[in-house]
Amino acid sequence: MERLIGLTREINNVNCVSYLRQSLSKIRRKKLKINVRFQDVFFEAGQFSSASDSLI
Repeated sequence: MERLIGLTREINNVNCVSYLRQSLSKIRRKKLKINVRFQDVFFEAGQFSSASDSLI
C-alpha cells in the first residue's frame, strides 16, 4: 500500500511538471502577463495535487 501511495505521488509530480511546462509554452506563444499566469498555474497545480491526495 505504501508503495502504491508513493507511486501515485510520483505520477502526480510528473503531471504537475508537464502541466507547468505546457502552460509556460502557452505563455511564450501568447506573450501574456507572465506574473498573472504564473499565479494561476501554481494555484491550479496546488488544487490538482490536493485533490489527488484526497482520493488516496
